[in-house]
Amino acid sequence: MKKIFSIATITVLLVCLVLGTIGCGGEQPAQTNPEDRANPADNANEPEARTMVDCANRTVTLPEKIDKAFCTTPIATTMLYILAPEKLAGWNYELSPITKRFLPAEYAQLPNLGGWYMNNTCNIEELLKYDIDMIFVSSPTDPDMCDEISTKTGKPTFYINYPVKESGTFFKTMGTILGLEERALELADYCDRTVREIGEKAATIPQDNLVTVYYAEGTDGLMTDPKGTIVSEVLDYVGGLNVADIPFKGGGGLSPVTLEQILKWDAEVIITWSVNGEDPGFLVKYIMDNNDWQNLRAVKTKRVYEAPANAPFSFFGRLPAANQIIGFKWAGQLLYPEIYDYNINEEIKEFYQLFYHMDLTEEQLDEILDFADDRYR
Repeated sequence: MKKIFSIATITVLLVCLVLGTIGCGGEQPAQTNPEDRANPADNANEPEARTMVDCANRTVTLPEKIDKAFCTTPIATTMLYILAPEKLAGWNYELSPITKRFLPAEYAQLPNLGGWYMNNTCNIEELLKYDIDMIFVSSPTDPDMCDEISTKTGKPTFYINYPVKESGTFFKTMGTILGLEERALELADYCDRTVREIGEKAATIPQDNLVTVYYAEGTDGLMTDPKGTIVSEVLDYVGGLNVADIPFKGGGGLSPVTLEQILKWDAEVIITWSVNGEDPGFLVKYIMDNNDWQNLRAVKTKRVYEAPANAPFSFFGRLPAANQIIGFKWAGQLLYPEIYDYNINEEIKEFYQLFYHMDLTEEQLDEILDFADDRYR
């Protein structure tokens, strides 16, 4: 009897040891039935579920194949268009006439499906007509809305959020999800190389030689965004000294200022933003011709410029995505030509070919740079 009890005890201990080892990974062993064991080839054909952890620390089960995707904000939509325009279901805003001229017709005609940002709410019924496979959620959409959007649409949501300087990581993450790693790496390499190069050049600028800049927005130039906001990131990174010493308004920015403040700041350079690109150069002409602005250094020295915008996307300010990587070179060369010694025309052509698959004509290049040239010098 003692021998039998000893063998039984050993058997039980061995079973417990095996079960305990299986449970170390936090997963339970898969259950099988006799038919599964009899036909292992059938199970081999079933793809394993793909999962990734997003920027909100959510583990997301991804579709096996993604033919069409939707993005909740213009930032992510722009990144998706650059990476894989054929997978873009629609836009989040109405495209300007200039933007449409710089897009192939098939993409310029995609619908405006809205989104979840600022005061916008997507029309889910309309969205689901386009047979999307998943949704990319990005700032300024609240990441806490991911699960709500998934529930309402029945589609997986992935929160992806990186600043302009980390556009390379954004592309690599999105490329992994879409199965476009090679294209994503090509874009990421350009972004990472440019950001590193710009940072190295900016570090050589003496702090007491920083060029002061006022970023003029709105129809009369009396709106701006202070240093440290995503709108002014290009200016901050290249070493431009944003003179707008005001609190950040929050939301979509566009903080109001007075002419008295602008006169007091008296920036060396004024960079303007054309609202929707409908009237390129309007704000430059307004500032240069307005008597109230004539005592400013930037006006006297004719250093008032419009940042290239909406052809198809901006170099500066809004929209803060990888489209602004070329803006680092443009703004750097504008403020410190001896440090950022780029042939900006050639740089823009290279960028457009890689990011937008466009071989720019000289006429198109002139249109992009129309109010960023020397006409006021």
